[in-house]
Amino acid sequence: MAEDDDKRDPSADDSEDAPPASVSDDEDASASTDVVRSTGDDGDDGDDDVDEAAAAADDSDEDADGDAGDADARDDEGDDADADAVPATDDKKAAAKERALAEARAKAKQAVASKQAEGESKASDEGDERRDLPKWNRARVKRKAPVGEETDAFQDNVRKAGRGAVNKAPLLLGLVALVAGGVGGYIWWSGKKEQTVADQTKMLAAAAEYQARGVVEPNLDALMAERVRPAPVPLAKDEADLAAKIDGALAGLADSAPDSSADTIADLLRASRHMRAGAFADAQASYESFLQGRPEHPLAFLAVEGVLLAKEAQGDREGALAQAEVLAGDEAGDFYRDQAMWHKGRLLEALGRTEDATAVYRQYAQEYPLDQESVAKDQVIERLRELAPDAVADLPQAPSGLPPGLELPPGVLGQ
Repeated sequence: MAEDDDKRDPSADDSEDAPPASVSDDEDASASTDVVRSTGDDGDDGDDDVDEAAAAADDSDEDADGDAGDADARDDEGDDADADAVPATDDKKAAAKERALAEARAKAKQAVASKQAEGESKASDEGDERRDLPKWNRARVKRKAPVGEETDAFQDNVRKAGRGAVNKAPLLLGLVALVAGGVGGYIWWSGKKEQTVADQTKMLAAAAEYQARGVVEPNLDALMAERVRPAPVPLAKDEADLAAKIDGALAGLADSAPDSSADTIADLLRASRHMRAGAFADAQASYESFLQGRPEHPLAFLAVEGVLLAKEAQGDREGALAQAEVLAGDEAGDFYRDQAMWHKGRLLEALGRTEDATAVYRQYAQEYPLDQESVAKDQVIERLRELAPDAVADLPQAPSGLPPGLELPPGVLGQ
């Protein structure tokens, strides 16, 4: 029996030492489980995958503890035959625990890595959806709106308008260039036309100046040699030289600008030259031609008066009187009516109709008071002093004669 006790003592010692080893293994399993849970908590609290991994580790620990309990029960039976198998059972239990812990740690690491990757992906997606903050120059980086996100209608319209403007830019630039070219061309054409009109007017003015103010100066060369400045009036050596200068200016105007406005007015000047030369029929024809082609011309009244004077110079006083009626118009105050009434009165006197002439002079004094300025005031006052002195009794003596430039041709009214 003593020998048996000696044989049992080693196994008994081993069995007594086994429970502490089992407790140590339980602590290691619990610690590994806590590590798995702690690792899972660090990844994401409440994550399902991490909890499942921790539960798997707990199950492995429970299985290992069950195996250890069975082994302790078998040891308590005191079976001498199994005394040698106890160390082998402990090795298997330890290996199973290590495998379970290794698998739990691997699952926990895999769950944590998956969770971290998912978090990074989510953070990346959230970053893509964010709008960039304004830069230092208050600009924004344009990003394409995510699919399904509502866009601002105003911004869309602004973008469409901008794209339309960019697409239409060449057309607009071409249109602007065309308009600018048209305006420039019109300005050039207007300037050219104005310059042409100025040149034509200058030629007409030269002819009219020699006609109206030309002076014959026999010593023209000596006079001009002593003068530094131009003469105040147009000068000519003789009448032939004066006529040549007038005709030359008129011919140059007709050649350079026929049918122009200046050439039209020059027709009146040509007709007046016929009158001065005594070619009354030619003058009448020129005036009537002017009226036929330009009855509404602003200077038509001069042509009517020219026909009147040309007919009177040819002895056709009745025809001249009819022209005076046309020139006088229908109402008081019509343009050039005062001059027409004067022509009418003197023509009636020439026809021997003194009473009619006196009535015309009195009408003139009523429409154009003699104490005010009018075209033929002095001539009418002179005729009334002779025909009706009572009409001008309160008026001072006035000089007689026609205004300068309106002298009648020789032979008219006995002059």
